[in-house]
Amino acid sequence: WLSNSHFRRISAMAPEEQEPGTFMYQDSIEKLPIPDLKTTLTKYEEAVSVLLSPEELKKTKAEIERFAAEEGAQLYEELKDYDKTANSYIEEFWNASYTNFQGPLVLNVNPIFVLEDDPTPSRNNQIARASSLILSSLKFIRALRHEKLSPDMWKKTPLCMSQFRYLFGSARVPSTTSEGCDEIINSQDSNHIILIRRGQLYYFEALSSDFSISITEREIIKNIKMIIKD
Repeated sequence: WLSNSHFRRISAMAPEEQEPGTFMYQDSIEKLPIPDLKTTLTKYEEAVSVLLSPEELKKTKAEIERFAAEEGAQLYEELKDYDKTANSYIEEFWNASYTNFQGPLVLNVNPIFVLEDDPTPSRNNQIARASSLILSSLKFIRALRHEKLSPDMWKKTPLCMSQFRYLFGSARVPSTTSEGCDEIINSQDSNHIILIRRGQLYYFEALSSDFSISITEREIIKNIKMIIKD
């Protein structure tokens, strides 16, 4: 999930010698600057020009000029004022555009990915593959929860890591009304995993209270077999 620091410009230089901590550079990463209104409108015109007929483009240019001279200038000043007290000028609006979307989430909003086969042929059956991925994910979560995961870097420049907090233990709760905004909830204390098979949800604990891994790969395999058999 996108969060405030996701929209921040990378600038802080990492010290040569310092014990890595997942979020150690967050406070030194500068906020994403607000683009100049004129530059934004020029880029918008360039983007839509290839999609419009000459007559449509003429009307669009006129509307861009009108917008820049009227409400655009006022909205731009209001956005700069808003940015003075916000962690990111775009975060709230980005989240709203995501959680207010009322169409099907699959394909339209949520991405999917396909994993390559395991390089070890004997581990390419469903149970072995699933248990291996689960255990690897638990190791990643453990490092993240203990903040031992090294920050992402671009050369010697640290990148924002705030989004990593939302990788696990997050859920989108649908609104109870057709026009309401969905809610994103996150639990940094979650210690279980959920498996779905044939429309039925199963869960079992996998982390202890200190986020140590509390289950072995053999036990994961046993649980998966029981779920498939159920």
